Amino acid sequence: MSAFRPTLRSVSAMVLFMAALLLFMFYPVIERYENEDVLHKGIPWAGMRPAGEITPDFRLRQNLRTEHTQLEPHEMDNVFCMDVLFATYGRRRNDGLIRLRVTADGATDEQFIDVKYLIDNSLELICFPGVTFRQVYQRDAWIDIEGVSAVPGKSVTAVLSSTAGLPRATVNGAETDLTLVYVAKIRKDPGLYKFNSFVLIAFASLILTLLMVAAQPMFKGRPANAG
Repeated sequence: MSAFRPTLRSVSAMVLFMAALLLFMFYPVIERYENEDVLHKGIPWAGMRPAGEITPDFRLRQNLRTEHTQLEPHEMDNVFCMDVLFATYGRRRNDGLIRLRVTADGATDEQFIDVKYLIDNSLELICFPGVTFRQVYQRDAWIDIEGVSAVPGKSVTAVLSSTAGLPRATVNGAETDLTLVYVAKIRKDPGLYKFNSFVLIAFASLILTLLMVAAQPMFKGRPANAG
């Protein structure tokens, strides 16, 4: 039996295969790491109930002032995001747009959400590139949720909670004793993190390939030129 002699082409193919495999396995982790909770300890939501169907005549407004955070100082200027809990009224097929607008420290950003893509009782991540977390932290910031083109019977609802100690929501001009269910987040620098991740994946692929090449003689028996 001839000795195993790896060529540049075979080693390159193995490196690419290992890189693709590692990328497939760890890319979801890389994507999740792009967003980080402002508070590492979750809020114990209680007494949750629908805010009301978000149609063009609906408006929810709430203060987003955040008093505490575990973020590092260099992360304060990252983009502000929210994981907002929506309910779709079961498996109903909804359609239309709703708008979420954040106003903070003179900055305003709004995002439009197509309700047909929302999943029942699931958090929807919404980022506001024009607003940083620093502009929300310990300052008066506001979230407005309104219907745009979603009609009655085909829209969704935000979810409110009776959890104490949090800002209270105003729905259609009426004050409530409930608060919007959401998780404040920031968006990290995805470009730098992804670059570092891909470099590590490439390095790990190379090391694994070299280990596999070095181990080949162990599985193929003694080399052909052995005495």
